[in-house]
Amino acid sequence: MATQEEFNAFYEIHLKPKLVEFEKQRQNIVNKLKTVLFSLIVFSLIVLLLLVVVAIVMGDSLTEEVLTEILTEEVLYWGITAIIVGVVILVIWTIRFYRRTISPYKLNFKKEIVGRLVTLVDENLAYDPEKKIPLWEFRTSQLFDRDTIDRWTGEDYVEGTINKIRVKFSEVEAEEYHYDYDDYGYDDNGSGGYYETIFEGLFFVFNFNLSFQGVTLVLPDVAERYFGGFGKWLQSVGSKITSKKLVHLDDPEVEREFVVYSDNPIMARYVLSPRFMRRFLAFRRRLQKQVFLSFVDGRLYMAIFVNKDLFEPPVFKTVLNFELISEFFEYMRLGEEIVEDLAIYLNNPRDMEKNNIPPLIS
Repeated sequence: MATQEEFNAFYEIHLKPKLVEFEKQRQNIVNKLKTVLFSLIVFSLIVLLLLVVVAIVMGDSLTEEVLTEILTEEVLYWGITAIIVGVVILVIWTIRFYRRTISPYKLNFKKEIVGRLVTLVDENLAYDPEKKIPLWEFRTSQLFDRDTIDRWTGEDYVEGTINKIRVKFSEVEAEEYHYDYDDYGYDDNGSGGYYETIFEGLFFVFNFNLSFQGVTLVLPDVAERYFGGFGKWLQSVGSKITSKKLVHLDDPEVEREFVVYSDNPIMARYVLSPRFMRRFLAFRRRLQKQVFLSFVDGRLYMAIFVNKDLFEPPVFKTVLNFELISEFFEYMRLGEEIVEDLAIYLNNPRDMEKNNIPPLIS
């Protein structure tokens, strides 16, 4: 694993010269955008000024009767329509101009900066800024029990091998569409509805070659944290709904943070050993994010809620920002940290031998 000192040196030697180039590109983009916005404002002011002048010049020469004949309903309708269409066209053109200008800058930044950070983390990792974890992997994890996912987006895909463990992760966002129904249960005259975000953040897939069979879910325990004993009852209700048994952990501190469901409770208690869960608890607290974990037929899945685009370069702020690049590096290093930690803490050899259970990692 690359140390902080190695990252600092890498930043000064390899990244900073590139960032200076991207800073010049960014400033050019901002100047272009300022020119476009300034032109639009000037154009709007000229049109407004002309209207005021025409109104003043014609105000004295037009009688109320003549003005009424000129400004018929049809003339007003088409006049207002033309103004609205003109404004919409200008807005759409401005948005497209922004996207055409920004897209190459962002893509090149990711390849040159984020891609190099991935290589620094581990040379066996490959980065694709436009690819994402497939939807079927997300469904297989069983972490978010939804029948439909209507919109699946993502980017910043990383895949490779760390310490002989296959790893892949990316930013993803899963959304479900909800229709707006009226009081009678009908769609509100086809007006549509809204998208609800099911998950947004980093999604990891680890192939540890676990001999563990079945499904075990480790979820944030909001119920017990806020409702105490009543929360434990809610957990038992949840286990009935999910058709998995509630697994109680021995550590009270871990119990307050996580709730565990499994269709193989005996194996779940071994794979979620006290050492492993304490390490996982420390990991979650360091991140200060909601973390979800599942073991599904030999694979480990992890989802970390992050409600922002992690690896996007700034447009209206400088890219010569060490803290920003350091944050990119820390998130990219997550995969390696997880592999190293979990490979150590997943097994508890003495308990395995005592109970005639084969090693979890083959």
